Parts: sequence; structure tokens; C-alpha cells
Amino acid sequence: MKENIELESLKEKKKCFVIMPISDIEGYENGHFSRVYEHLIKPACLQAGFEPNRADKTDKANFIIVDILQQILDCEIAICDLSARNANVFYELGIRQAFNKKTILIVDNDTQMPFDISGIRAIPYDKNLRIDNVEKCISKISACIKETLAAKTEDVNSLIQLLGIKPARITNSIELSQDSSIILKAITDLSNKLSYNKTYNYPYSIIVENLFKGSIQKNIEIYDFYSIQETLNDIYFLIEDFVPPFTYLQSWILREKISKTNLVIYEITKLIKASEIFKPNTIWQIVPLDKSYNIEDSIRMFKH
Repeated sequence: MKENIELESLKEKKKCFVIMPISDIEGYENGHFSRVYEHLIKPACLQAGFEPNRADKTDKANFIIVDILQQILDCEIAICDLSARNANVFYELGIRQAFNKKTILIVDNDTQMPFDISGIRAIPYDKNLRIDNVEKCISKISACIKETLAAKTEDVNSLIQLLGIKPARITNSIELSQDSSIILKAITDLSNKLSYNKTYNYPYSIIVENLFKGSIQKNIEIYDFYSIQETLNDIYFLIEDFVPPFTYLQSWILREKISKTNLVIYEITKLIKASEIFKPNTIWQIVPLDKSYNIEDSIRMFKH
């Protein structure tokens, strides 16, 4: 029966993005939310004819934060688990709500709904995942997916509708600042001069030292198609429990351990290959910041 549901789901190719805690959380057994996904959320999605899509379950090697945000906006339906009141979950839900996207909320019976979203309906489920309760909840979630998908936009279960305001809109315009253009040109010129001398065997590794967790080291792979931004986002997953997304140069910075060089490139990280900066076997430290990094001196250097 389960295989038939999965085959039907893949055939339909409808996606349901799953917003939920991924890392282990205090007060919950290790692997708890993986079990919630496998035994509750995934079966409910498949039963409704959707293929569940959770960020850490993708096969894409370059699935990064930008891709995650795109999935949040593009999927026609999403399930959001508010259990444990995880900060990243609320951040992603906020994006989904801002654009008035159809979302089903679920929450375990041990979590109190925050006051700000208490007006939005959420389906409760048994934190202990008792099989009889789980089976009932799978049917409820599955039915809610179908009902929400069929509902008119003005009937979406969201704060936008409750407040009677217009949803956010996406624009396609991207413009580099003058300072970023100067930095990009300088790096491109330097890259062209050095390009004849680079013969890397991809993928190769760099070592990242997480100073948020007592200098724990982890290897990060660099692929030929990687930009600096994609590498930064891979590194961010090491510290997502300590700082929110999009806080590079505000709450943390990368520093090459030997030379003590800070990586201060920001707006143009998508345009530069990772191999231009992250050389094989180099060691980079994730350094917490007490205040936003001041890059004026770096910009001034490129201007003169």
C-alpha cells in the first residue's frame, strides 16, 4: 500500500515543502523530528498525492539557503511543524505567510502556540507518536492538504487574510552597488592573471573550525560549479542553531586560520567561484561577532 502511494505521488510530481526542526532539540529525544517526518508528515503528504520535500532530504549537492527559500515560495502547498517553537521554522513560516502561500500548520501537544499566530488553525498531534493517534492524524493532515489546495486564495489560513493587508511581491531586479562592482572587477582581474596556474581535482575539501562550538572541525567539500555563496551556505548549516540566516558579517564571519584573513565579500558572492577563495586543505574559522563587521577599509583599498 505504501509503495503504491509513493509511486502515485512521484507520478503526479506535486510538491509539498516541509518546514520543521531538523537538528536535535533540547527536551526531545535524538532523532525525534526525523521520526515525525517519516511516520507522520511524509505519509500524510503521500496520501494526499504530494511528494514531501524537506531541505535535508534532497539529493542535490548544491541545495543551499537560496534554493530553500525558492522552494518555500514555489511549492503550491507547505506543511509547517511549530513544535518546540524553533526559530528557523518561524523564519521560514514568516516568508510563506508574507506571500500568502497556502500552508498547513501542525504542532505537538507539548508545545504552546505563540500568541502572535494563535489565530491561525493548527492540527495538533501526539508528541509520543502513539501509532493509533498517528494514524488518525495522518488522515487529518492529508484531508487538510486537499482542502487547503482547493480553497480560494482569499480563504487561505494566513495572517495576511486575518489582517486584511496585501501580500508581498517578488521583483526580478538585481543591482550591484558601486563598491561591490569595484571589488568584483578587482577579483576578476586577479583571477584572470592566475587562472593558468589552477588545476584542482574536484571535489576537494577545506577544513572549517566552528568557534561557536569550541573549535570543532568539519570538512566542507568544494565543487567545480560552487560559488562562494554556495560554500557559505554549506558552512551556515554548521551554525544554524546559533545564528539566524542572512547574518554573515553581522553575527559571524569566516577567517582563514593561517593568514588571519577575514572573508568580507558580501553582495557578489554568487558571482565568484568558490575555488578563487577557498583553496584545497585550507583551514577557515567561523568567528562569532559582537557587532557588525566594518568593511569600509576593505572597500577603500580596492578604490585606490
